Amino acid sequence: MEKENLPYAALLFPYMQTVRFLADYINGDTYYKIKYPEHNLVRTKAQWRLFEKAEEKAPDMKKCLTL
Repeated sequence: MEKENLPYAALLFPYMQTVRFLADYINGDTYYKIKYPEHNLVRTKAQWRLFEKAEEKAPDMKKCLTL
């Protein structure tokens, strides 16, 4: 069961970070240190893109786990 869920874990982590960065941005950047006003928004977009790329590769990850 753990092996079957590994691809989902690879998706979950960038998704969680997307939500955390976006929430911090919306709440006034109180948790993560920022270097410029839109920093957490940029981080949000980068993590979302990572999530999308991981989602594209999920079938390949599943194949590797069944070998």
